[in-house]
Amino acid sequence: MSTLKVNTIQDTTGNDAISIGSDGSVGFVQTQMSHRNLIINGAMQVAQRGTSAFTPSASTYTLDRWFAVSDPGSKFTVQQNAGSVTPPVGFSKYLGVTSTSAYTLSANNFNILDYRFEGQDTVSFAWGTSDAKDITVSFWIRSSLTGQFSFIVYNAASGGTKRYAATYTVSSANTWEYKTVTIPGDTTESWGSDNGYGMILRFNLGTGSTYGSATANAWQTGTQFGTSGDNSIVSTNGATWYITGVQLEVGSVATPFEHRSYGEELARCQRYYIRYFSSSVDSGDTVCQAATGAGTTNVRLCWNFPVTLRAQPTITQVGTGWHLKKPGAAAVSSTSTATTASNWFYGDKIVMQVAGWSGLGDNYCYNVAPQSLTELSFDSEL
Repeated sequence: MSTLKVNTIQDTTGNDAISIGSDGSVGFVQTQMSHRNLIINGAMQVAQRGTSAFTPSASTYTLDRWFAVSDPGSKFTVQQNAGSVTPPVGFSKYLGVTSTSAYTLSANNFNILDYRFEGQDTVSFAWGTSDAKDITVSFWIRSSLTGQFSFIVYNAASGGTKRYAATYTVSSANTWEYKTVTIPGDTTESWGSDNGYGMILRFNLGTGSTYGSATANAWQTGTQFGTSGDNSIVSTNGATWYITGVQLEVGSVATPFEHRSYGEELARCQRYYIRYFSSSVDSGDTVCQAATGAGTTNVRLCWNFPVTLRAQPTITQVGTGWHLKKPGAAAVSSTSTATTASNWFYGDKIVMQVAGWSGLGDNYCYNVAPQSLTELSFDSEL
């Protein structure tokens, strides 16, 4: 039996990765043990907006935190587990893109899939300084097309123009392949550091010559979304491009995908989007407390969120009607849709003033539940 005595183990680039103390303790120099992955919903498990196929007519969020743009519109669909193939080992879900036609791209066309970061979530990169750190992007990909594809990371903060175009190759059609790309830190431009736009990770699904002319594997300025040698998913009818296990972390080494519990991942997604469903809810079911806000025709509904939202949300109501019930009295129904007439946002809660009732008691407290709503959502996405 032999013994190997070392103080430090380095990665392939010569950086210290693991240190070993004289007492036998082991320290991870480069890699933190948890919260390494800055991508939320990288395993594509959360789909609050639904699991049916999305066909972006222009741009839309699809699976939570994943934003799709089709220009011109409706050139592809996005769906959780599209095509019902077996995901890579350790995963149960993936995001599937399917081309809807064999489209010939014009110069200014672009079809993309984004992940958008808050600026304050990428401060640890120290980009824009001499201490800028490398980042590594890793993911599982499966496509019916083989050859070169690309993604970019770019500065989406006000005034930002820097971007890095990274290429990857699909070697075998319809086969899950694991890809890792390390991107050197940018030392020259100011990057976002608040709850607004920071960095965007953008996958190219088919881009014309105007936006598809980036220099591969290099930092540059401009408006490019891909490189000139990229395959175009939207140019082949029925072409597929599936992705899961997306991880972005600080450092030059890709670590195994950081699996988080579904509950934790859902809560992280709800910082940006919360959707409530209802259908024929009984008037006795209470979902929040309400008190009239002004006289006998308006009521203020207080919604307490499970997390603090990123910013003032956009409220969407589909369907009509709320049940109101004063404790000890009969239910009072309404078909009002004025959910956004007035609202007051407090981070982890919002108060909505809804009009359309009659005969309410000023400042009375009521139990309230949806009567015939199919959606009530609060959108705080970037």
